[in-house]
Amino acid sequence: MDAGHADTGDIFQFALRAKFDDTLYQATLPLHDGEVSDPVPEGDGVHLIVMIKHRFPVQQTFEEASNQVWTDVKKEAQAKVRSANLTYLRSRADIILAPELAP
Repeated sequence: MDAGHADTGDIFQFALRAKFDDTLYQATLPLHDGEVSDPVPEGDGVHLIVMIKHRFPVQQTFEEASNQVWTDVKKEAQAKVRSANLTYLRSRADIILAPELAP
């Protein structure tokens, strides 16, 4: 969220907290989609915060969170297996170029 640049990616609450000082962070909390903050004076100038989209944190139940964690673990394991398979297949590949294409 550099000055003058719109950030269209997801910025989670904890990341916003780490990125902004306390005064700016507090100014973001009450804002809803499309709202603009009052001017926030800081040492480097005056800031206006334009809230493009504000998704408030939602606490998940244990079941919801555990399902998501299990899904993430499975995806990571599948990615490791896929990577290992590609590494193995590349090591066993015997690529032969036509003579007219050889360097």
